[in-house]
Amino acid sequence: MYADVSGGISPVFDLQRLGLGRCRSIEFLISNGLGGYCSTSICGLNTRKYHGLLVASRHGLDRRVVLEAFLEELDVGGEVNSLSVMQYAGALDDRGFKNMLSFKCGVNYAQTTCSFNDVNVARNLYIVEGKNAVVLNYTVQNMSGYDSALTVRPLVNMRSFHEVNPSGRYLTQAKVEGGFTTSSSNECMFFKCPVDCVFLDGLWYKSVKYALEEERGEQDVEEMYSPGRLVFQTPSNSTKTWNIEIGYGESEDGARPTLSTVSKMKQIELDGNPRFSLEKTGISFLVDVEGEKSIIAGYHWFADWGRDSMISLPGLTLINGKYDVAESILARFIDHTKDGRIPTRFTTDGPVYYDFDGSLWLIDRLKEHLKYAGLERSKNLLTPRWNKIKSIMDGYSQHVVDGILRHKSGTWMDTLERHDAVEVQALWYNALKVVEGFSKLLGDSLDYSNLLSDFESAFMDKYFNGSYLDDCLGDKSIRPNQAIAVSMDYSPIPPKDAANILKVVADELLTPCGLRTLSPRDQKYMGRYVGGVKEREIAYHNGTVWPWLLGPYCKAASKIGGNIGRKFTEKILGDAFKYVGINCIGSLNEIYDGNPPHTPRGAITQAWSVAEILRAYNEDTVAQKKL
Repeated sequence: MYADVSGGISPVFDLQRLGLGRCRSIEFLISNGLGGYCSTSICGLNTRKYHGLLVASRHGLDRRVVLEAFLEELDVGGEVNSLSVMQYAGALDDRGFKNMLSFKCGVNYAQTTCSFNDVNVARNLYIVEGKNAVVLNYTVQNMSGYDSALTVRPLVNMRSFHEVNPSGRYLTQAKVEGGFTTSSSNECMFFKCPVDCVFLDGLWYKSVKYALEEERGEQDVEEMYSPGRLVFQTPSNSTKTWNIEIGYGESEDGARPTLSTVSKMKQIELDGNPRFSLEKTGISFLVDVEGEKSIIAGYHWFADWGRDSMISLPGLTLINGKYDVAESILARFIDHTKDGRIPTRFTTDGPVYYDFDGSLWLIDRLKEHLKYAGLERSKNLLTPRWNKIKSIMDGYSQHVVDGILRHKSGTWMDTLERHDAVEVQALWYNALKVVEGFSKLLGDSLDYSNLLSDFESAFMDKYFNGSYLDDCLGDKSIRPNQAIAVSMDYSPIPPKDAANILKVVADELLTPCGLRTLSPRDQKYMGRYVGGVKEREIAYHNGTVWPWLLGPYCKAASKIGGNIGRKFTEKILGDAFKYVGINCIGSLNEIYDGNPPHTPRGAITQAWSVAEILRAYNEDTVAQKKL
C-alpha cells in the first residue's frame, strides 16, 4: 500500500504504479480544527459530494463545500497537457493522470507532483488551523528549452456538503486589492494571489459526477463554477514559485486570509507506522465549536454526537494527557443536560435528545477521567455539576422494573428496535457503582444498594442462556454487545461465564478489523454493506463489522484472561493496524463488510474506530506503551 513506510515520514504514493483505479479509491482528509477540512482522492478526483479542497465550517458545524478542486494544465512550448482528472456524467477525462507522479500528505498538508516535457510541477496545499482557509504553493521547475505556462482554474461551490449544487445559482467574481473574490449573496471566497496572473471569465462546468454517490443511491451530478484562471509563466531553464491563499467568510473582509506568507506554514508529518499514524489522525476529530471543545464523530458527514464523543474520549484525550480537552468536552455535554440526558448530538439549531445510553457512557468516562487525571481534577469537574449527574441517575431509575432498566430503543444500533438491551443493563450497573463512589468522594450520601441488589438478582437469570448473553430480553441473536457488558469495570457477569461469552464472540463475530454486528449463522445476516439507503440500513447492524468494538472486546479479554488475554489482544490489534490507510490515509473507516475481504465502508475516518484501537493498545496489551 505505502511506497515509504519509514517511521516519522509521511507515506509517499507512486501514482503510476498504483494506477488510476486504485488511486481514485484512496482518500485523504486533513482538518482545520473547526470541523472543516480538505479531502479528496490521491489523484485529485472528487468521487463524493463531500470532497473538496476547502470545506468550511460555519455555526454549529454547518459544513459548506466552497473550493471543489483545481483544473490544471501545462503549456510547454505551445504543447498543452492536462494535469487533472475529472469525472463527468458519461465520460471520464483522465488525460492528466499520465502526467501525475506522486502524492503524499501529512497532518496539515497534501503534496502532488506532476511532470510533462521536462517541466516538473509540485503543488503543496496547507490547511490553516483554526480558520476556514487553505494555502497553495506551486513550484515549477522548467528544465526544457521552452518557456512554460501553468494554468490553474479554481472550481468553486457554496453549498451544504450534504447536497449537490442545483443549476441556475448566481455567483459573481471581481478583481480586488491583493487578488480576486467570488461571491454569492451571503458568502464570499477571497483568493490572495498575484493580480497580474488573474484572468476572470466566469464559466460553469456542468454534469460533474460523483461515482461513490451513485453507488450509495445519493444525488451524484452537479455543476461547478469557475470564476477565472491564473496563469503562471516560467522561462526555460528556471524555477519559480507562486502562492495562493484562499479564505472563506460571509463577506470579503471575513474571507481575507490572515496569513501574510506561505513560509508560516510548516509541514506536520504523518507516520509510516500505522499505530503512530492513528495517534496523529486522532487530532482531526478534536474541534472547536463556538469556543468549546468537542469531538467530530467521523468524516465526512458526522457532527458531534454524545455517545460517540464519550466512547472516543479516552483514546483521543486521556491516554495522551490532554486532560484540559477531555474536561472541556465532558463539561460541554453535562452542561447541556436536559431531563437527565446529555445531548444525542448538536445541530445548527442546538442540541437534540433521543438516545437512551449516551448518558451512561458519560458516567463511565467520568470514571476514566478520575483514573487518568487524578482526584483533584475530577473533583473540580464534578463538584459544580454534581446535581446534573444525580439528575441523570434519577432519570434512569424511573425506568427500572423488576431490577432491569427498561427502554424501547435508543441504543448505538440505531437501525434496530432493540428494547432492554444487554449493554445498556451493564452500563446502568456500572453507572450505579461509579456514581455511588463519586458520592463518597464528594461527601454526599447516595445509596444505590437496593437498585444494585435487585439488578444482581435479575440480570444473569434474564439474559444468560448458558453460553452467551441474549442481546435483548427474549432475543437470542449473537451480537457484540455482550462484549461491552463483560468489559465494564463494574460488570455483573461472573468471570467463568464471562470467559464463555467471549469465546462465543470470538468464534462468531471476531474479524481482523473489528467485530461483526451479527453472527453469519443468523438468517438476518448481511455480509456486504452495499446498495441504496434502504439496503445499507438493513446491513448496518446485521453483520457489518465495526472496528470500535475491538476496544471493549480487548478490554474484556485482558480483564478475564490476564497476561494471556493481553498477548491475545496485542495480536488482534496488530491485525487491525493492517487496515489503517486502506481507504483513508492514516485512518480507519467507520465500518467494513462482514464478509472477507472486509471492504472498508461508511465514513472514511471515524473517531471511535481510531480512539478505541489506540486506547486498547495503550491499556489492554502486554506492551502498554504510552503512544
